Amino acid sequence: AATRNLEASVYDLSKALLQNNYTRAYTILHRLFSQREEPVSILAVLSGAYTDLYRAKVAKASGVQAESLAADFAYRGKEFRLRNAARDCARISLEVLRGSLDILAEADISLKSSRADKRVVLEQTAARLIVLARTGGTA
Repeated sequence: AATRNLEASVYDLSKALLQNNYTRAYTILHRLFSQREEPVSILAVLSGAYTDLYRAKVAKASGVQAESLAADFAYRGKEFRLRNAARDCARISLEVLRGSLDILAEADISLKSSRADKRVVLEQTAARLIVLARTGGTA
């Protein structure tokens, strides 16, 4: 149940970030911290949510149903993630999704290789994702 709660909370977090909702995003992030979720785990699930969106967006741009990616990317039993991503990616540009994946990759490196405060790294990452979503990829 803990993993499911983490995934559900981080899915909500990704939606808040993409909707420029600072208050909701930071409320979710702080709740995860108070539940002692590992920052690396939070980032991994968040990266997965953005990856789902990116895959769905690219599939849609190629004229392919997002659900058809299930076999290619090991979504067996998790096809709902592709359906949700296909629905949610409509208002997000490919540029924003690519930039978001770059930001998440930088955060991953920072979390795993520096002595930076892991909570601060996640908070800064959330801010960068919101700014990118708000500016449409021109940040």
